[in-house]
Amino acid sequence: MATKVLVLGATGAVGRSTSNYLSNSGYQIFGAARNLNDLHGVEGLSERSGHELDIRSSASVANVITEAKGALGGLDAIVNCVGSLHLKSPERTTDEEFDEVISVNLTGNYYVVREAAKALRSTGGAVVLFSSAAAQIGLANHEAIASAKAGVEAMVRSAATTYARNNIRFNAIAPGLTESKMTSNIFTDEVARRMSQEMCSSPRLGEGEDMARVVEILINPSNQFMNGAVVNVDGGLATTKPRPVMIRK
Repeated sequence: MATKVLVLGATGAVGRSTSNYLSNSGYQIFGAARNLNDLHGVEGLSERSGHELDIRSSASVANVITEAKGALGGLDAIVNCVGSLHLKSPERTTDEEFDEVISVNLTGNYYVVREAAKALRSTGGAVVLFSSAAAQIGLANHEAIASAKAGVEAMVRSAATTYARNNIRFNAIAPGLTESKMTSNIFTDEVARRMSQEMCSSPRLGEGEDMARVVEILINPSNQFMNGAVVNVDGGLATTKPRPVMIRK
């Protein structure tokens, strides 16, 4: 029987790639997103949510998870690909902007953890959240997003412990710069793209499918020994120091 997966934020670059990759790997996928119309363009979905997803609302998260479980006839895994990007120094960040960053990237993940625990308590399963390399390495103008994502990593470790007795595994992926609508201004600016590339030991920047392949590993029922992990998929950004350009070969 195919593993049944809910992908939250299925219309973003990572969510689309994840839905398509998992579908091609034999999983049944239920997609949810803020804009329901955009779900029609996502390949690989077995079912689509009829409820708009507002990750900032606990009721919305609960409704979508309940809907997915009913539509698929059960649920084995939940992947939350919803996130935002905020690149401003603290003195240029308003209270409202900071609250939004925390709401989308930290509080929303807390709602997912809580509702996932309820939905998977009797059967077990896997939950994958997204952190960021910015939570592990000091990057200029990343204070708000780094704070939120560091909280996600701590949350994953704690939830993995709390719900191990229910056979629910919690893991996270920490991406580096990945091509998407949110990062289009960086990818289309030659100087910004080159500077970002030079921060990585990888010969290229990230793509949605890079994350999707690791999601599949983390939710695969055969990988029961992976729990409480944060997997870096960042081209070495957080863990390596590339050689200077003039001597790199």
